[in-house]
Amino acid sequence: MGVPLRVIQVVRNRFDAITTNTRKSTQLKNNLGRGVDQFIRLAEAAERVRARLAESEIIIVRHEELVADVHTTLTNVCSRLGVEASGEYLDACSSIAFESPRRTRDAMPWTPVLRAKVEARIASDPLLACYTFDS
Repeated sequence: MGVPLRVIQVVRNRFDAITTNTRKSTQLKNNLGRGVDQFIRLAEAAERVRARLAESEIIIVRHEELVADVHTTLTNVCSRLGVEASGEYLDACSSIAFESPRRTRDAMPWTPVLRAKVEARIASDPLLACYTFDS
């Protein structure tokens, strides 16, 4: 197609992502253990995809940075995509963004075993290693 490949991966605290997905997924049915297992499978798949991409082909967006400064984050993403981010576009995006990251992990009971399982997976991925249950 003559268009360069670009993959955008949005990263957020995995405990929040797992909790949110577990609560919203009809397949997971509020089963946090199943949500953790799904996260591990998806994290491994994402790692395999990233390993096959050149640095110029992947754009990592941290949820916390996006929420903290929508304009700057999206301007940078658009620049990497080779498109201009108009003020109107940035304002529209800002108007629907959360004011701060949501700590949804507190909405479900995280057992020490489930926490340890996620922490072990997070520790093995440099992209996720900055996240902890308490951060």
